[in-house]
Amino acid sequence: MTGHRGGHRRQFLAGLAAIGGATVAGCNGMPWSDDTGSTFTAADAAAVVTDSSPPIEWPVPVVPAASAVDEGLERVDTLLADVPDPLDAETVPNGVVREAIRDGRNSARKHRAEAAAATGDELYHALHTTRDARENARVATTTFAAIDDEALVEPILDERYRDRLDEPADMSSVFDAALEASIDRVDVADLPAQRNDRDWLDGVDSDLDDHLERVLWRIVDPVLSARNGLREAIEDGRLGIGLHEAVRFEQRYRALERVRDGIEDGTVSVPDTVDEIRAERTAAIDAAASVRESLPYSSLGTYVLAETLRSLEWTDEQIRRAADNDADTAVSLGDEYGEYVRLRSQFEVLLDAVTAFRKRLQSA
Repeated sequence: MTGHRGGHRRQFLAGLAAIGGATVAGCNGMPWSDDTGSTFTAADAAAVVTDSSPPIEWPVPVVPAASAVDEGLERVDTLLADVPDPLDAETVPNGVVREAIRDGRNSARKHRAEAAAATGDELYHALHTTRDARENARVATTTFAAIDDEALVEPILDERYRDRLDEPADMSSVFDAALEASIDRVDVADLPAQRNDRDWLDGVDSDLDDHLERVLWRIVDPVLSARNGLREAIEDGRLGIGLHEAVRFEQRYRALERVRDGIEDGTVSVPDTVDEIRAERTAAIDAAASVRESLPYSSLGTYVLAETLRSLEWTDEQIRRAADNDADTAVSLGDEYGEYVRLRSQFEVLLDAVTAFRKRLQSA
């Protein structure tokens, strides 16, 4: 082989729990040390990153059908249908009450218009917006009903009941079973019990020097982090974090296997030229584009893809900082090259990792 936040996280894992205790790439790469690799210049660094990093698209938890949003819009219209427009003093003599009804109706219409214009991933937010619209519409409707008659009380109660039916089904048992299968996967994975486990290192079919040994340990670290995060999440009963760590583990472990194979067959080594570094980055970007096409819908897989793309962006930024020096300044690009190797592998295995995890959910 020569050559993937705050607001997004809260949106995507709402109901699943916040993410914690995970090693994120960018500063935990595979460092080729200065004394074993070639020396490069700031001008070389500038030749590595000549274009922008791929865009990071943080997924939403689920993309609802457009019909679900349409139904929400219709329910808003139904609620507002009996509120007179315009609303004059003859119909509602009390000015304060009249303004309250108008404010509720206007807010409902504003939210409705926003939801009606949504497409694609925006439909997730649009579905929530229709609920805001219905709540505003209820304010207008109930306030008007209170001064008119009680005829609308029953439909309003029925509307609230229908909202409760929108709540998702309990999938806890399915998720628990999938996590149990993920733990089984962890238990049989060929991993060291802890960092610097010499017995595990002896199983690598390669004459490892100190440099390549450090390479392996640094790529093992994120795998062990995901493994430990998965176990802790299960012990604490945090399903959302557990599912996220399960996908992370599958991706990172498969990437470790790929890089280990590369070390064993000699295709992973210290870069001698800047062309090798640039080629590895290009291969990582190509792999990212390929897996993005294969994961078109929002899921934990697309969230892990976004995380990996963010790591690629961080690595690019490290290269740019090196390039900001005087052109002849000597710089070390070994760490960044190692990151591109690791990230390329993570992109290349992500689809298989997601497929494996989906099969656990389907068989649960």
